[in-house]
Amino acid sequence: MADQLQTLIGNLKGLGTARLVALAAALVTIVVLVAGGSWFMSRPTYETLYVGLDRDDVNRMGIVLSEAGISYDIDTKGGTFLVEAGQTSRARMILAEKGLPGSAGAGYELFDNLGTLGLTSFMQEVTRVRALEGEIARTIQSVTGIKAARVHLVIPDDGGFRDRDRRPTASVLIRTNGSDISSKAMGIRHLVAAAVPGLSRSDVTVLDASGKLLAAGEDTFGDAISVSLDLEKNVENELAQKISDALRPYIGNQNFRVSVNAELDTDRKQVEETIYDPDSRVERSVQVVRTQDSSSQAEAIQNTTVEQNIPTDEGGTDSNSSQKTQENSERREETTNYEINTKRVAVVSNGFSVKRLSVAVVVNREMLAKTLPEGVTDVDERLQKIRDMIFVAAGLQEERGDSINVTAIEFLPEDLEMAPVEAGMGEDVQSYINTAIKAAAFLGVALLVIFLGLRPLARAAIAGPQGEADTAADAFEPDFASELGGGLPDISGAAPGGFQADLPDFGASENGDYLQVLRNQGMSAKERLEIMIDYDEERAVQVLRRWLNEAA
Repeated sequence: MADQLQTLIGNLKGLGTARLVALAAALVTIVVLVAGGSWFMSRPTYETLYVGLDRDDVNRMGIVLSEAGISYDIDTKGGTFLVEAGQTSRARMILAEKGLPGSAGAGYELFDNLGTLGLTSFMQEVTRVRALEGEIARTIQSVTGIKAARVHLVIPDDGGFRDRDRRPTASVLIRTNGSDISSKAMGIRHLVAAAVPGLSRSDVTVLDASGKLLAAGEDTFGDAISVSLDLEKNVENELAQKISDALRPYIGNQNFRVSVNAELDTDRKQVEETIYDPDSRVERSVQVVRTQDSSSQAEAIQNTTVEQNIPTDEGGTDSNSSQKTQENSERREETTNYEINTKRVAVVSNGFSVKRLSVAVVVNREMLAKTLPEGVTDVDERLQKIRDMIFVAAGLQEERGDSINVTAIEFLPEDLEMAPVEAGMGEDVQSYINTAIKAAAFLGVALLVIFLGLRPLARAAIAGPQGEADTAADAFEPDFASELGGGLPDISGAAPGGFQADLPDFGASENGDYLQVLRNQGMSAKERLEIMIDYDEERAVQVLRRWLNEAA
C-alpha cells in the first residue's frame, strides 16, 4: 500500500504544474457538481399555499411556520407562499390558529394598533365599520364552497337628522371554488342581517364574482319555493331511509334501490272556531215583569118605536136603557239569564300535509331467487311480501292515492358497474417526474465530466512518468544491447532468477530475436533493460562507465 502511494505521489510530481492545475480543477468541478446535485435532488417539492399576499403577512407566516418546523419557500415576487408537499393542510391549520393570513380583510384587530390620541369620532366610526365588515367576511369565507368574500356596509349616523329615517344596507361579493352556491345566498343574507343592528334581510344584496345577482330585495315567493323544495327533499330522504332500513336485513344492502317522490301541501292555514257548551249553563239573573189592567164601559140603548118600524116591548116599559161592560187583564213576564262556557280556538298552521306519495323499488332478481325457500320458485310471491313491507314502512294510504311499484330485474355485476376510473401508474408517478428529470440531468452531467475530463487527466497522471521512462528505455535499449554483444542469454537455456519459468523457449539466440521475443511478451522497455542488467551486471557497469567517459 505504501509503495503504491509513493508511486502515485511520484507520478503526480512528474505531471508538471499545468497538468496538476488541470487535475485539481477537474476534481473541484466534480465535487461541486456532486454537492450541488445532491442538494438540488434532496430539495423537497413545494406546493402553493396562498397567493396574492401582503409582505407583512408573508413575514408573519414565515415566522409561524418556522417555529412549527415546516419548510417553506416564497416566489421572486413575494406574493406566493409555498410549503413542502404534503404539509399544506397542517400549515393552514397552524396559520388559522394564529389568524393568518390577514390580507383578506382585517377584523376587530384593527383596534389593537389604533391609538386614541388625536382620534376623531369619524375615524372611530370608520374603523368600527371596517372591523365589522372584516369579521362578517371571515365568517362567510368559512362556508363550504366560498373561497373569498367582500362585505360593504352602509350604516346611517344615528345623530344626524337627515339619516334618521334611513335604514342600513349591505352588499356581499363572493368568489367560489367552482361550485354552485345559489342555494346558500339566502343563508348569507340572514347571517349579514343578524350581524348588523337594524339591518333587514331584504336590504342585503348578494353577488358572485362574475356579477350574477344571487339574492336582492324582497323575495318572499322565492323563499317559499326554496323552503318547499327543501321540505320535500327531506321527506323523500326520510321515507327512503325507512324503506332501506326495512329491506336491508331481508335482501341485503346491495340488492335493492329505492326512489321516493312526495307531493306536499305547504299552504299556510289559519282556522278560528268558537265552541259553546250548553250543558254547562249557570243561572246568572232572573227578571220578572207583572202587568194588570182593569176597564169598565156603559152604553145607552134606545127602544124601537113605530117611527122606527120596530115593534116595542108589550110591557110598556121605558123605551130607553143602558149597558155596562168591564174588562180585566193581567200579564206576567219572566226573563232568566244563563252563563254558558265558550271556547274559542284559533289555529295557524305553517306545517305541511302529504298529498300523495309514490315509491319505486328495484330488487336484484338473482339474489331474490337465491333467498327463496326450498321448493318455492315463484318470485312474484316474494315481491308481494316486499311490497307489503314497504307499504307499512312508508305509511302509504290507498285513500290518499299513494302508489308503489316493486320490480325485480337482473343487476349488473359489481365489476361492470359504472365506477370512477382508478388512477393509473402514470398518475402515481406524476409527482416524481420532476425529481427523476433532475436526477437524470445531474447524472448525465456527472458522467460527462468524469469520462471526458477526470478520466483522461487521471490516466495521464498515472501513465505520464511511466511513458517517459519507456520512451527513454526504447531509445537506450538498442545501444545497450549492442554493447552487450553476444552475451544475451539463450532463451532455450536456463535463465537466472527463474527467467526460464517466466518466458517460454522460443529457440532464438540472436540479439534482435531476443529483444523481439521480450517485446512480444508485452514487457515494457524498462523491464527489458532490467532483465538484461540482471543477467550480466558487470558488463552493464562497464558499458555505463564507457558512456560516462565518452560524455566527459
